[in-house]
Amino acid sequence: MGGRASGNVTLEINAIEPPLAFADATFDLVYAISVFTHLPETLQWPWIVELHRVIEPGGVLLLTLSGEGDFERITESEREQFRRGELVVVDADYAGTNMCGVYHPLRTRKPIGATCSESGGSTLRAH
Repeated sequence: MGGRASGNVTLEINAIEPPLAFADATFDLVYAISVFTHLPETLQWPWIVELHRVIEPGGVLLLTLSGEGDFERITESEREQFRRGELVVVDADYAGTNMCGVYHPLRTRKPIGATCSESGGSTLRAH
């Protein structure tokens, strides 16, 4: 606790939409913890493509998604929508904040992994 950062740490703040201010293949690891759970579908694919762009070949993209374990916030009809395999988006007008909630059934997770592995060697596994 309380450790110092080395001199080669740079913080960047990005906009709600891509692109990032980094060159192609800049990183060997990109992680997005509790990010895609707050982005509506219209922003998810552009960000998947953009994050893949900044990962070097053979790099890893680690991200978290919400599923059935996080159902307290959604209605019964939204739960049924989820169980039919449909993406559920709550309060999309608040994209990028905790007010926007996105729930990813397994059917929507698999294409994310396939997109990354088909387009150049980055690894993304949907669990």
